Amino acid sequence: MVGRERIVCLIPARIGSTRFPRKPLAEIHGKPMIVWVMERAVSVFGRENTFCVTDSSEILETLSSFGYESILEAGEHRTGTDRVAAAAQKFSGVDRFFNIQG
Repeated sequence: MVGRERIVCLIPARIGSTRFPRKPLAEIHGKPMIVWVMERAVSVFGRENTFCVTDSSEILETLSSFGYESILEAGEHRTGTDRVAAAAQKFSGVDRFFNIQG
């Protein structure tokens, strides 16, 4: 029997955008935008395989209040992909990472 791949979805979200500050926490139809993104990702990858990677304790706390897990990656990263790459190093036994950017 062939084992299943472990796939993890990592969603970068930072608070300090210059074009749209606090974008992940912007409310859309009663929920923060990042919650909408997490809901869709969880529907595909499962709750146990979906994480937000953020530099913000406020985003982390907001997602926690909705039952989602986040990884606080507050280092200096030039892009969301760099933030995802740093967080991916914290996992073992993962075959593939998906980087979903909102």
